[in-house]
Amino acid sequence: MLFGFNARIGRLKYFLFSILLGIVNGIIAIPVAYYAYKHGMMQGMLHGAMPKSIWSLGWPMTAFIAFCMLSYFMLAAMRFRDIGWDPIIMVSCWIAVTLLDPLLASRVPAMALEKHDGTIVGGLINFGLIVILLFWPGSDHVPSPPVFDDPAPPPQRPSNSPVSSERIARATAQFGRRT
Repeated sequence: MLFGFNARIGRLKYFLFSILLGIVNGIIAIPVAYYAYKHGMMQGMLHGAMPKSIWSLGWPMTAFIAFCMLSYFMLAAMRFRDIGWDPIIMVSCWIAVTLLDPLLASRVPAMALEKHDGTIVGGLINFGLIVILLFWPGSDHVPSPPVFDDPAPPPQRPSNSPVSSERIARATAQFGRRT
C-alpha cells in the first residue's frame, strides 16, 4: 500500500495531486491543531520549547503526521514508478535520508545547518528528489516504432499452389497404420 498500488502518474498529475494533498492536509490540520490547543499540548511550544517526542503531542497529532507522510510517500512512489525507477528502493532510501539526516546533524554539529535540525546534504537530497519528481519525464509505456537499423521481416507471399502445406501435412498424417 505504501508504494502506490502499482499505479503511475505523470508530471502534471503529480503536481496537481501534490497541491490537492497540501490543501487536504491543511484542512485536516485545523481540527488537529484545535485539539492540541484545547488539551494544553501547545503550552510548551508557545514559549519556544519543543516536545520531547511526537507521542507526547497525543494520538491525533501522531495520526495526522502519519497520514501526511504516508500519502506523500505514496504519491512519490507512483511518480517514481512512472519514471521507471523502483519505488521500493527510492522511497525506502528517501525515508532513510529523512530519518538519518537529523541524527547526523545532532552528532556532527559542524555539518548542521544553523537554526535547523538537518544538514546541507539532506536538504540537497530532498531538493533534488523533489525536482526529479516534478520535471523528470516518464518512461515510455508504449512500444516504440521500429528504427531503420532494425529491418522488418519481409511480408510473406501467398503460395501459388491451391493446396496449402498444412492441408497436405494433415492429409499425409492419416495414411499408414491406424490404431
